[in-house]
Amino acid sequence: MSTMQIESLTIQNNRKCPQSIIWDAALAMDWNLVKEECSKCPLNARYIDGETLLHLAIRNNAPLGAITEIVDAYPNSVRRSSRANRDLPLHIACKKQASVEILKVLTSKDPTTALSENKLGRKPIKILWEKAGAETPEFWSKVMVLLSAVARSRRRRSGVQWDGEEKFLLHAAVSLGARSCPNVILRSLLRDRSGKLEASQYDCSNRLPLHIAVCQTSLSNETSRKYKPKEKSAISLLLEAHPKGAYEQILNRYPLHVALSNGHCWSEGVSDLFRAAPEVLSRPDPVTKLYPFQLAAIPSGDTSPDLDTVFCLLRSRPDLLV
Repeated sequence: MSTMQIESLTIQNNRKCPQSIIWDAALAMDWNLVKEECSKCPLNARYIDGETLLHLAIRNNAPLGAITEIVDAYPNSVRRSSRANRDLPLHIACKKQASVEILKVLTSKDPTTALSENKLGRKPIKILWEKAGAETPEFWSKVMVLLSAVARSRRRRSGVQWDGEEKFLLHAAVSLGARSCPNVILRSLLRDRSGKLEASQYDCSNRLPLHIAVCQTSLSNETSRKYKPKEKSAISLLLEAHPKGAYEQILNRYPLHVALSNGHCWSEGVSDLFRAAPEVLSRPDPVTKLYPFQLAAIPSGDTSPDLDTVFCLLRSRPDLLV
């Protein structure tokens, strides 16, 4: 190979492709160039190097204008996870405490991202809380953005549509489960007038927030193994806000029946349901035809029955053994 050919090949190898130009611009935080490249050739925004251009931009504190341009050029980037920690751009935005407007841009393209877990089993709202440091007005505005996205996701699954302000934010918070929704958020929602009202309202799936809480189970993100639910705080708060909810049925089953069928135990919410509706102990579950103490003795998934729950229920109504 001649010297001229070697020099020509070296020049070609060193010449940056258009996609790497936009990546280098994001590394250098030259956001004007990033926007220019996105506008000139949207395909360049699809460049990936372990993570997407959107991940990199959020990690480098890009302004709203640059984030919007990248998302418009490559909308699917909001649902692409990073190779290392399986973080979505929304996870990174919550870690970096990005602005309310940026969270709105990310969730508007795909609200289901607010439900996604990363490799560590963290959902965006949990990360937001862990990194916030203080309960400022801006923090609560971000919480509302994420809960609105969760509510839209739940509504889409139900097939119900409506216009105007998002509803059922309390239902959305409860649906995240205790592992993902900090207790302080539930308390704050229930202090608000609309939150208190929602505690007694049925959502588009015909469920109260309490119904959602007693259906919740805990899963290992890595093995999908079921663990005992830890929804006591949510159940207690919801019963305090709407005590009659313990008597309101879902598919002809009382909340106590549903909770026991899903592996909830005495110390994690069942005792609260019993105190709110003690008469239910003498009413068989319409699905299994079993009394509550018998339901508690049946394994839920691959978890063993909680003997304390069986004992406490039976001690409250020993006459049911006759």
